[in-house]
Amino acid sequence: ILDAIQESYIFEMAYDRKEIKKRVEGLINQIIENYFDLKRDYKKIKDVISKDNSEEKLKLLNKKIDTIKEKMANLIELNISTNIDQDVFNTKNQELNDELKELENSKNEIQNSKAYMQKEEKRLKEIEKELNKSTTIYKFDDEIFK
Repeated sequence: ILDAIQESYIFEMAYDRKEIKKRVEGLINQIIENYFDLKRDYKKIKDVISKDNSEEKLKLLNKKIDTIKEKMANLIELNISTNIDQDVFNTKNQELNDELKELENSKNEIQNSKAYMQKEEKRLKEIEKELNKSTTIYKFDDEIFK
């Protein structure tokens, strides 16, 4: 009877080891699959960040802002030299001020977006460094289950 109990116990332990090994292999496969999904998603995010054209937008906005400021200076000069109607001056000046404010708001939004993108790019570089540190498991080591 004692021999039968010992054989049964040994069989159950062997079965448990096989089951554990099977489950661990499944987990490792999931980890590897998730790793490749993560690499794919990382590449997509990096592509989006690399397409950032905020510098060009800022240059264009700065040109428009300079143009508006020039028009405002010309309007003031015109008012001084020819003494144009005050209502016409005020209306045109207000239009230019509104346009300038709108351009400045757009510029601030782009600058904030650019700062956010730079912060995210830095985080992505840290992620990439961690991903490149990863080691590959080529063979399941069942020694830890013995």
